[in-house]
Amino acid sequence: MSPGYQTLSHPELVLTGIETQGEERQASHSQLPQNPRSDRLPLAQATLLHPSGSPQARLVSLTRNGGLGAEKFLLLSTRLKHLQEQHRLKRVVLTSSVKSEGKSLVAANLAISLARSTKQKVLLLEGDLRSPVLSRLFGESKFKGLTELLRQEEPPEKFLCHMAGLPLWVLFAGTLRDRPLELLQSSRLPQLLNQFTESFDWILIDAPPLLPLADASLWARLSDGVLLVIRENRTRDCPLVRGDRCGLDPGL
Repeated sequence: MSPGYQTLSHPELVLTGIETQGEERQASHSQLPQNPRSDRLPLAQATLLHPSGSPQARLVSLTRNGGLGAEKFLLLSTRLKHLQEQHRLKRVVLTSSVKSEGKSLVAANLAISLARSTKQKVLLLEGDLRSPVLSRLFGESKFKGLTELLRQEEPPEKFLCHMAGLPLWVLFAGTLRDRPLELLQSSRLPQLLNQFTESFDWILIDAPPLLPLADASLWARLSDGVLLVIRENRTRDCPLVRGDRCGLDPGL
C-alpha cells in the first residue's frame, strides 16, 4: 500500500497507508514486554450491554435487514478484514476533520458489523473524552470508562461492557474531566492498549476530530491505521480530502 490516503468504497471513508506509521507503531507496541497469554483479560466479567436498537440511534448494523446502510458497513468490514490479512492491522482510529461528521456513528456501526460478520472479538474504545456520545447511541446511561481506568489502578474488565449476543465489547469515555489531553498522555494508556491487543482481534478507537485538537494525532501514533470520516457537503473543501497540507501529521 502506498503512503498517504487510500479511498475505500465510499467517499466519506478514507484509510491511511499503514506502512507510513511503521516506526511509531512498533515503538508503541513495544513499550511493554510482550507476554502474549498471561495478559489476556477475563472478558466474561464485563457488564452486559443491551442496546435498544431504536431508529433514533441509527445503529443500522444491529439488524440484519438494516438496508443499504448495513450493507455498506458490511462491505467496509470485509475490506478491513482483507487488509488485516495483508498487514499488521488491529488498532484502527476513526476520526474526522471537524465536529458533527458522524465519526462516532460510523465507529459504532462498524464495530457491530465487524463483530457480527467476522465473529472476531472487537473492542470499541471511546477515545473522545471531550464530547463522548457512544452511551447515547447505545441507549444506555453513562458508565465509568476510560477516564476512570486511566486514573485508577483497577482491572480493565471492571470498566468494559459486553454487548449481548455479539463478540463486541465497549469501553466508554467515562466521567468528563479537565485536561483530557494530559490524561491521554499518561504512561498507562499504551500499557492498557498492549493489554487490550492481547485480548481482542480488533480495537476501534473513536477519537476526537483532527483539526481543532491534538488528541487524534496522539491516538494515531498508538494505532495501526486511521479511518477518516468525511460528511458530504460539509468538508468537501477541506485540504485533508485533497491530500494537501492541513496541519496533519504525515505519520498518520
